[in-house]
Amino acid sequence: MAGSFLKAVTGPLLDTNSPEYQSRLAACIACEYLKTIDQGIYCGYCHCPAWRLAELNHKLRYMGYRCPFDR
Repeated sequence: MAGSFLKAVTGPLLDTNSPEYQSRLAACIACEYLKTIDQGIYCGYCHCPAWRLAELNHKLRYMGYRCPFDR
């Protein structure tokens, strides 16, 4: 798990205007596990801590990121 996280955060980033980022964001917004708190929006399924790198506006830009919730 730590290895995949490091690979994702050190790799290339998607542009927020890219179709892939927008598709990921739409899926997260519609997800029943979405958590909104003062610090931002987070995945409630993967139990990531509320810190900057796990905030979905950042996390969804990681090219290597894959949703942990198998739809």
